[in-house]
Amino acid sequence: MVVKRFFFVSAGLLCIVLAYHLGATGVTAAGLPVEGAQFEFDSGSNAYLSFSTNRAVYGFTRAVGGSAYAPLPAPSQPVPGTDDIVATHIRPAGDGGDYLVVLANGDAYYAPYGSNTWTYDGNLVGGVPTHADTWGGLKTHYR
Repeated sequence: MVVKRFFFVSAGLLCIVLAYHLGATGVTAAGLPVEGAQFEFDSGSNAYLSFSTNRAVYGFTRAVGGSAYAPLPAPSQPVPGTDDIVATHIRPAGDGGDYLVVLANGDAYYAPYGSNTWTYDGNLVGGVPTHADTWGGLKTHYR
């Protein structure tokens, strides 16, 4: 009788482990994550949409009264760096026509329409440390 109960408990645990394993490895994301999405209007009420996914930047525009967005020429090179993209921006062709991107560490890059290369434009943070010093480090610094 004890052997029969042990078999059923073991079989039940095996089923739970098997179900977890199949569920944990069989589920994947439906799409790529979108980073730094921005939606804006220019002075003529034309709409602009820019976003990044998988280090590639995309831009779209819709004219006043238009019903669909048209793609804008985007750089084919991925955005340099490894930090997350926190902001994107499209400057209309009349204002110079380029893409602007800001990374989580403050680095800013731009790429003109039709260009495939990103140019480093500086760091917005300006080298300010982003981590707190230890208590011992603070005491040593202010002695």
